[in-house]
Parts: sequence; structure tokens; C-alpha cells
Amino acid sequence: MSYNSTEESTSKELLELIKNQPAEPVTPEKEKEETFGQSINFKHLFRVKGKKPLFFPIGHTSKSGLVPMYEFLGAPGGKTIWAHFSDVQSLDEFRFHLDDGQKIEITQVFDNLNNHYGENLEIKFSHELMQIMIPDYHQELFKPYNAEKILNWYLEIREKIKLNSAIPKETEKTSTHEK
Repeated sequence: MSYNSTEESTSKELLELIKNQPAEPVTPEKEKEETFGQSINFKHLFRVKGKKPLFFPIGHTSKSGLVPMYEFLGAPGGKTIWAHFSDVQSLDEFRFHLDDGQKIEITQVFDNLNNHYGENLEIKFSHELMQIMIPDYHQELFKPYNAEKILNWYLEIREKIKLNSAIPKETEKTSTHEK
């Protein structure tokens, strides 16, 4: 293989130019703001068949298949239940079908609700609400009872977050010092 001396000298000059140039300062990418749906870890939120509130597991599954569950953001000494693992489902597992065959995750559904309603807790179920939750939802696979469940979960999470943020941190500290 023969090299053209002008090409070789040109590439050497380019290498020297690249080596001698000061490095550009590395700027961190702008951190994306976390959306409401992304701020919730749905992997640890579970629905239990036959129970209204959301729960999270507080222990390992027993030999008989029972899982100890505690009510999501429940009051201290609140509701603890034992549920069979077959009656427990993580909210992270929920996917909803669109008309075009794609699926939408529950984080996106919560973001759609949050973008439309914000912190408003006075949301009534309607077919328009289903369109807000999942634009272009698959009408045969996404039924009104699915939307009602999602709405109840959204309102429960919103309400409990609101209640927990309303508890002043000072009263928690003073109550522990008084004992």
C-alpha cells in the first residue's frame, strides 16, 4: 500500500492541532425535572385483591405464601395485613394498550392526570377522563372500571402525600424530645 506524503502530513498536522487544542469544559447535562409519575416508586406499591387502599410489603413471603403488607403512608400503628402472594400485584406491572398497538405505563397515566388536574382532589369519573388518562386508548382493552381503579389510586396517593406534607416537622421533633 502506498501513502501519499501530502495526506500523511495533513493527518499529522490535524493530530497536532487536536492535541494542542485546550479541552472544552465538560458541562453537566441539565437535570430533567422529575415528573409526578416518575417521583413515585411504583415497584413498591401494591394493590391487594379485595382491599381498597394501596400497600407495600414489610417482610418476606412466608412458607404458606403470605406476605405482610402495610398500608401506603398509613398512620403509625396503622393497618397491617397478611395477603397471599397471588392476590398481590405491583402497580409497576400495569401497562395499558393504545389503539396503535403500543402500551403506556402507569407513570405516564399519572403524569397525564397530574398535568391536567394538578393537586385538585375533586375529580369525577367520566369518559372524557379516560381520554385524559390515556389518549387514544384501546376501547376493547381499557374499560371504565380500569379507569376508576386508576383514578382511585391517583387520588389516594395525592391525598396521602398532601396529608404527609401537612404534618409539621417541628411537632415530630418535639414529640420525641418530650418522652
